[in-house]
Amino acid sequence: MNASQASNASDKSGQLSFVNRRAEWWWDYVMRLTLWVMNVLRSPDRELLSDLAAPRFRLTARGIQVEFKDTIIRRIGNTSE
Repeated sequence: MNASQASNASDKSGQLSFVNRRAEWWWDYVMRLTLWVMNVLRSPDRELLSDLAAPRFRLTARGIQVEFKDTIIRRIGNTSE
């Protein structure tokens, strides 16, 4: 699995593409996590959910891009791996 490899996928609307496979995988993960939380969990651990949904995305000329791991760690202050 090469996360920096180009992605041919698009979002659910079919209008947005992804910068690379890493962005595609994270986007899919966050969408699935959101559905799981809404449908399964009754009283989720807010800190855990916050950490799991921490990555931020931005739209670039090449498509959706997820922020770097180091940036996420600095922003949320969680260094456990």
